[in-house]
Amino acid sequence: MKNDVERLLEGAYDVHLHAAPCIQQRRHTLYELAGLARDAGMAGFVIKDHYVPTAMAAQIVQEVVPAVQVRGGVTLARSSGGLDPAAAEISFRMGGRVVWMLSLEAEWMFRRMRDPSFPHAKNYQNLGVDGAQHGYTIVRDGALVESVKEIVSLCCQYDGVLETSHLSPDEARALFAEAQKQGAHKFVLTHANQAITPYTLSEQKAYAEKGAYIMYCMAQYMGKPNEPAEDIAGLARLIQAVGAAHIVLGTDFGLPIWPSAIEGMRMMVTALLQLGISEQDIRLMVKENPEKLYFETR
Repeated sequence: MKNDVERLLEGAYDVHLHAAPCIQQRRHTLYELAGLARDAGMAGFVIKDHYVPTAMAAQIVQEVVPAVQVRGGVTLARSSGGLDPAAAEISFRMGGRVVWMLSLEAEWMFRRMRDPSFPHAKNYQNLGVDGAQHGYTIVRDGALVESVKEIVSLCCQYDGVLETSHLSPDEARALFAEAQKQGAHKFVLTHANQAITPYTLSEQKAYAEKGAYIMYCMAQYMGKPNEPAEDIAGLARLIQAVGAAHIVLGTDFGLPIWPSAIEGMRMMVTALLQLGISEQDIRLMVKENPEKLYFETR
């Protein structure tokens, strides 16, 4: 007989993970993760890469492991064209579902790296981020750049998911305002519980009230060398404050020192149950909300 955690993992999705092949060292290949997800009874996952579009790899792996739905997209990095609408459109036409805004090349990323109070600089250095460099922004002279407006329009056209990735809170607000203006209804604050994207609780609640989805990831509650983990009880408090109706959960796993993303989902679900989050709310956050956002199209 299956226990509560196993039942909740059946049909669940991880909306944010990393896998090999990748220029950073990863714990598992995309194919290996699909097999682990199938064995756990999960419905699927979303694969993000900081530099390389993932839609093609996602489709190939799904053909090999048809029991698992795998979705990808494009991070607007220099290597994929930067803030180029063509990069977003080609990804959508290849089956991609997500456009991630600037990630490890965001100017906000570099500003955080240079901040002595930022506790995770070493981790990002290990991922190849040089804090002495400067990055890119989606706002110039106080206004959203025109190419980003075109990318928002493409998300509307293809019913794609628009994620903030590693934007600054100010950039995210400008992007969301444009998304609302154009009617882009699949908008996600990426790993809003992580120090790299420090949205206040009041900001998160305001986004949710206006129809955005808030993503929380397990990675914040896993330790790294010289970086202690946060108490996962904080995640339960966030869920209770924001409300499960506008939350999606992922792991952001992929580091070789951690277990698989599939095990990460098991750990997160187990902890949330122990912290008093209801099965109904967990099902919303790991199955129903991800399914309609990332896996269903109009």
